[in-house]
Amino acid sequence: MIVYKQGDLLASDEKRIAHGCNCSGGFGSGFAKQVAERYPSVRESYLVRHNSRGWKLGEVQILGVGDGSGREIANCATQQRYGRPDEGPYVSYPAVRQVIRNLCRSWPGGFAIPKIGAGLAGGNWDIISKIIEEESPSTEIRVYTL
Repeated sequence: MIVYKQGDLLASDEKRIAHGCNCSGGFGSGFAKQVAERYPSVRESYLVRHNSRGWKLGEVQILGVGDGSGREIANCATQQRYGRPDEGPYVSYPAVRQVIRNLCRSWPGGFAIPKIGAGLAGGNWDIISKIIEEESPSTEIRVYTL
């Protein structure tokens, strides 16, 4: 179930945060860029995985941020590639579905996300939110908007 919140997700007190990323080794724009600036080790772990075995759509990588806060960030492969927003959409709706399933199993107590797949990935939030609702009937997913 979705609960909407207003504010900066990374400045919040959320302990479990997930965001979408691509399978092509890019981690330098949108919400991923904000994560990389605040938690460089999360970007580094994404790149190590990309360079060692690659990413497949729907995969999730959960990482502690290493600052003693107990916060975890999940890198979620929701798009194959990236590019200019007007060339999209890049989001894969089946990948979003798989990511939400995986996250609900890993974090059944709930977690927070930006509007995953609906920013630079060019996805339709009406479609994405419906997928989230279908896949998380008993898990609270807090969606942050600025």
